[in-house]
Amino acid sequence: MDKYVTRSKIGHPNSSSTHPSTASTIAPKIQREAFISNPCQPKDHKFPKTKFGKEMRQFFPDWFNDRKWLEYSITKDAAFCLCCYLFKNECESRGDVFDAAFTKTDFRAWNKAIERFRAHVGDINSIHNKCFNKMLDLMNQSQSIRTCFDKKSKKEKSESRRRLSASIDVTRFLLKLGLSFRRHG
Repeated sequence: MDKYVTRSKIGHPNSSSTHPSTASTIAPKIQREAFISNPCQPKDHKFPKTKFGKEMRQFFPDWFNDRKWLEYSITKDAAFCLCCYLFKNECESRGDVFDAAFTKTDFRAWNKAIERFRAHVGDINSIHNKCFNKMLDLMNQSQSIRTCFDKKSKKEKSESRRRLSASIDVTRFLLKLGLSFRRHG
């Protein structure tokens, strides 16, 4: 590829440039943002009350206890399902239908919360349980990219970095010229 592209010295280990490589400056940020922590479950928040019929109802933080997937938005005063929100696109592409109240819109019917939570979770083969299992797999650190990469030998790491660097260089080249990755026809 060197005969087609003039390489930038930025990002190469033997470079005399003082600029850090693009990969090294982007990677930590991506790693922090890509890591999925626990759902937003504010237990000390003063939850506002909403009128349902003649009674005032509110979200109860005790609902978080047996529902690790439940997330509460303080700004919207609404509940969501974290795992279904994260994996809804994958399951929708297979034709599965979601409870929009926990993914696309929000859930605020505090007077029927327990009943709706049970209906959302469903049986063992429900969409929610499939999404929850996907989230658990994603959070499993022993299967993370970093863990797998750390187990590689120095030679394998070097080869992987070289391949990744070449892919990034080709991508930059194509973007700079406004070309697509492959041609039609």
